[in-house]
Amino acid sequence: MKKQANTVRFLLCMFLLAATPGAFAQDQTASLQTGENRLATPQQALQTFLYWQQPGHYRPAIAADAFKSDATLKLDERVDLAKKLKRVLDARGLYVNIDSYPDEPDYKDPVSGLQEIVLFPQLPEVILRKSGDAWMFAPETSREIPRLYRATYSAAVEYLVSNLPGVFQKQFFGVALWQIIGV
Repeated sequence: MKKQANTVRFLLCMFLLAATPGAFAQDQTASLQTGENRLATPQQALQTFLYWQQPGHYRPAIAADAFKSDATLKLDERVDLAKKLKRVLDARGLYVNIDSYPDEPDYKDPVSGLQEIVLFPQLPEVILRKSGDAWMFAPETSREIPRLYRATYSAAVEYLVSNLPGVFQKQFFGVALWQIIGV
């Protein structure tokens, strides 16, 4: 009987922890929600870029702020670049560990002395650079994203997926039904 009670307590604790995923991330997302310093540090810029593209927080115009360094881009173009870059990172299995990036507004690369960061050695084209008081993706990164996207995704598969019925687009545990089936 005591063993069953311990098991029930354990399961209840696990359920409560799983049911409150945002409770421990309160401090990190508070500044994202208020708009304060969204791009003040490399870490905050990456968090803004990723957080606002997640289900439940989807506001792509805010994520696209990380592409404002190229003044020639309109909002819809910046949103498209943000979506494509996130898809490229996801498809290539490049996980952005936000805590591994500097949280200092005046960070300088120790080797080059520049205020810029190459996100992944495998993708040297993806650069976060300080511009004024904000950290954003470099203009040359904006120009490279379409090429990276084409190199990562097949146009035929993109067409097929975009024309699937809506039921196949629904996600279960972050994976679309068409991905589960293996289209």
